[in-house]
Amino acid sequence: MNLNLQATGGFVAKKDASKGWAGVFSFTYNKQNRAGSIIRNNYLPSDLTPTFNYRDQFYRQNVLIGGLANFTYRNRDTKISLKNSYTINSNDQTTLREGTDIEGTAVYGIRSQELAFTSNRLLNSQLLGEHFLKGSNIKVKWNGSIGWMSQDIPDMRRLKYTSLNNDGNYYVNVPKFTGNPRNAGRFFSDLNEVVLGANADATKTFKIWGNQQQVKVGGLFQRKDRTFNARALAIIGGENSDPLLTLPASEIFNKENFASDKFYLDDLTEPSDAYKAYANLAAGFVQFDNQFGEKLRVVWGARVEYFLQSLRSENGNPSENSATDILPSANFTYMLNARTNLRLTGSQTVARPEFREIAPFAFYDFERNGTVFGNTSLERTKITNLDLRYELYPAAGELLTFGVFYKHFKSPIEMMFENAQGSPNFTYANAESATNFGAEIEFRKKLDFFGPEFLKNFALFGNAAWVNSEVKFRKGYIGVTDRPMYGQSPYLVNAGLQFDNETSGTNASVLFNLIGQRIAQVGNATTPNIWENPRPLLDFQITQKVFKNADIKFSAADILNQKATFYWGQDKKKYNEGKDLVLSQFTYGTNISVTFNYKF
Repeated sequence: MNLNLQATGGFVAKKDASKGWAGVFSFTYNKQNRAGSIIRNNYLPSDLTPTFNYRDQFYRQNVLIGGLANFTYRNRDTKISLKNSYTINSNDQTTLREGTDIEGTAVYGIRSQELAFTSNRLLNSQLLGEHFLKGSNIKVKWNGSIGWMSQDIPDMRRLKYTSLNNDGNYYVNVPKFTGNPRNAGRFFSDLNEVVLGANADATKTFKIWGNQQQVKVGGLFQRKDRTFNARALAIIGGENSDPLLTLPASEIFNKENFASDKFYLDDLTEPSDAYKAYANLAAGFVQFDNQFGEKLRVVWGARVEYFLQSLRSENGNPSENSATDILPSANFTYMLNARTNLRLTGSQTVARPEFREIAPFAFYDFERNGTVFGNTSLERTKITNLDLRYELYPAAGELLTFGVFYKHFKSPIEMMFENAQGSPNFTYANAESATNFGAEIEFRKKLDFFGPEFLKNFALFGNAAWVNSEVKFRKGYIGVTDRPMYGQSPYLVNAGLQFDNETSGTNASVLFNLIGQRIAQVGNATTPNIWENPRPLLDFQITQKVFKNADIKFSAADILNQKATFYWGQDKKKYNEGKDLVLSQFTYGTNISVTFNYKF
């Protein structure tokens, strides 16, 4: 059973109607248990020869504990707030694997396991202020913050048994005088990151020709500091370790089995397994909000950002990059009538690589059965955005919008996949450029226009998008053809039906989601892309007020429980079961929950 507990409370202490203290407090405890099975396969791209076939059983428990405490003081012209939150998120997972490793004509039975516990902690505090200067009609806002994040993997354990001729006799994969943490070993890591930030802006309101105008100027500074350390230990076989190789996992690493001639530990930690990094971001902006007559509003301006990122590892290959970007934006809104707007938006934005994406640290991912490592030469992505939208608001709670959009990406960052000698490797790389353009529609409509009285409680809503996506490559990428962006679906559909009756206290909704076929892992000239097959999602929930201050909610998520399939496809437009090579396949399962809520 999963368990979710939440408690929220607060206070308001006013000396008079215009000033006083207020506070909000919240506590959350959420425990989620999940079990499932996953099929994992891999093939040599050259001739599609299988290299491994696995079936994983996983058992996972995720616990989230969190709390917040926010305080605000307000008077007529000033508002000061202190916001604090702390969360601990732990994930405890056991994965048991059975299957075969294939090397040429040799087939080896394997049984392996990974026991992994990860703890993530996040502390964040912000001090915020708002001040209104009556004499000059200026509003000033400021914010100072500190954040601390840590991730701890205290003892990840891996163990692999092999049947040399697939004859049912399994031996632990610990050769004499050598070892590999992937097969029998332990992994430890700790990550700490501190983020300091401050920003401020001032807004001046005035009138020109009877129309309201605004100008806003501001700036910010943010500093991130990260330290990361990892350690990998392999189990090594000594001269007399042979009698121990058939012991079960519960006994093989007992204390008495460790000695110089039995099993012993070897530290295989590499210099690249630790790094220190920092990033500085300084920015300033100016924004104008201009009203021209009764129908046209223009919000426009520019932001200047200076970014410096540095990462140094003990392997002697530092990564450092800096850039100054001028990022303009403009939003034109034309009111055709009281219920209809025409909106045109353009902007320039950037996406910068994360520390993990540039770190040379190589990590063996048990689930993927491959190694993930960073790329020290990654560049930032510059994005140009254009959007034209027609908005109609027929009545309260109703809307209808049509839009077309265009995005151009310079040097987009994508996760790349390479099947090196049958062992997958994953890293990050920049493509030359990419474009996305398409159209979208969104609507929400009450059904009372059909006539019957009871339909006034029903509303139909949804949104859909069609996207044409294409990635271009630099010269020298032999054999690589243009393709959609990593993770970009050609279409997206969301739809729902909602029932809301205030008299009976009943609220219910049915939700549907479907995304089109997309690339889950980007390949290269010798390794095909891995595609994700579309999977429809259907959710249902109903909330019923049981008495004045209490309600009960029932929900069912992923009712259809369709398989998630990732494959090498012969036809880029659809999945052909039985013909395409499946690399992984699993089901997420249906989640059913009951929630009771009481307000004091």
